[in-house]
Amino acid sequence: MRNRPEVCFEVEQIQDLSHWKSVIASGHFEELHGETAAMAMSLLVNRLLPLISSTKDPAKDIHSVTPHGDADVGSQTVVYCLHLSEKSGRFETG
Repeated sequence: MRNRPEVCFEVEQIQDLSHWKSVIASGHFEELHGETAAMAMSLLVNRLLPLISSTKDPAKDIHSVTPHGDADVGSQTVVYCLHLSEKSGRFETG
């Protein structure tokens, strides 16, 4: 994505053949660094923490999201933002 920052991706939620949602979005990739990357990682961790904390599986805790259980951005971590320029969706509710 660094070499070709224009991106397109699809997200689906499928319960069965009569109940599904699909969204296709396109936009521009931006790699974040420094304080901006740390802030973005903190936002992501804070958003995921309630979901992870509510699981009964002890292997799925905040430590599985980040190496130290916080929003530290290590040298091998890539944090990025997708600036959406277009999106479309479809759904079926039975």
